[in-house]
Amino acid sequence: MARGITEAQVHAAADAIVIAGERPTVERIRAHLGTGSPNTVTKLLDNWWTGLGQRLAALAPTVAIPDAPAAVQRLAGELWTQAVATAREQARLALALEHEALERARAVLAAEQSQGSELIAEAAQARAASDQARSLAEARLAEAQRRADQLETQLADVTEQRTALAERLGRLEQERSRLDRQLQAERASASQEREAQIAHSRAVEDRAHAEVDRSRQEVKEFRAQLRDVERDRDLERERLEKALKQAKADLSTAQRDLARQTGRAEALEAQLAQRTAQPMRKVSGNATPVKAEKQLRRAKRTIDSGG
Repeated sequence: MARGITEAQVHAAADAIVIAGERPTVERIRAHLGTGSPNTVTKLLDNWWTGLGQRLAALAPTVAIPDAPAAVQRLAGELWTQAVATAREQARLALALEHEALERARAVLAAEQSQGSELIAEAAQARAASDQARSLAEARLAEAQRRADQLETQLADVTEQRTALAERLGRLEQERSRLDRQLQAERASASQEREAQIAHSRAVEDRAHAEVDRSRQEVKEFRAQLRDVERDRDLERERLEKALKQAKADLSTAQRDLARQTGRAEALEAQLAQRTAQPMRKVSGNATPVKAEKQLRRAKRTIDSGG
């Protein structure tokens, strides 16, 4: 809002507008001066309208016409007074209109100020939202930059790895070519060795067949011998079983004979004891000691031989 406007400037502007044949208003005075606050111009314009009657009354003597008849001068005075009254009424009406326009302007200004306050509040909210969005955008931008840097690092690593893999692939291709040549040479050598091995295998197979035939013949002969041995073994087992049965029978008989002979021996010993205990004189009258001794020995042999 412009400052420094004076009452004299406003009054001079209003006079100039009146001289131009127009009614002075706040907008015309501000347009004439090119500056000025509406409130300041309105207050100073009110002062101009208030002092207008006095200025016109001060100009009344100059309206008088020298050497004019009294009736003319009276008529001129009445016309001037009527003109002044008309001017005052017009000034009052203009002032009322100006006040009404000013009130409307004030209401519009208040509405605009209220709307401006709302707009300022909305602008503040929008600015806060904008600041928040800008902060979020800056954070996202920083994150995007960080990820971009990370991706660039990863890209550099991948590029380096790809270069290393390409070099390794080249070396592997060379090695594969060398191995292919070596494989072809080994295949040729293996083919020759396989042919020789086949011939050797055939010879070995022929010998093996001969050995198998010979082994089969030996097995056949061995089985025949084994059958003969098993037959002889069965015959020997039967003979032995028969001999064992006979031996068991003989043993049983011998045990019975032994028991019988043992009984006889015990009886003979008892008889011998009795006989030896008898005086020699009870021996047969014709027997001599030598003959008796012979009889005793014969009896012992009989006992020892079991019969």
